[in-house]
Amino acid sequence: MIVSFDDVWKFLETTYVHENILELISPHNGIRISKDLYIEETLWEKRFNIDSLKKFWEECYTFIIHGSCVTPELRKIIEEIEEDNIVSAQSHIYMGKLGSRSFYNHADNPDNLII
Repeated sequence: MIVSFDDVWKFLETTYVHENILELISPHNGIRISKDLYIEETLWEKRFNIDSLKKFWEECYTFIIHGSCVTPELRKIIEEIEEDNIVSAQSHIYMGKLGSRSFYNHADNPDNLII
């Protein structure tokens, strides 16, 4: 297993928030919700509000984690794909409980490798 559920929660609990590393999709309308609902900001840093994230998880929101540093194993795989294929690569982890919704149908511009 490349990434486990526990790996993702540990990553969210210990990561400083930067850029768009996490998005949440509402199960009610399939729309991304405001980051203000799950990010706490102090004078020095931004962190995920884990209590809010757990509430959203129980309410069947879809979580999308953008970034290949969730585990060292995942980062190594991304680096190998980049080196072997002379490309820039990213990882995106999609997870949700039964009843969650993803975003609406769409098409991506770059080529994708889905594992």
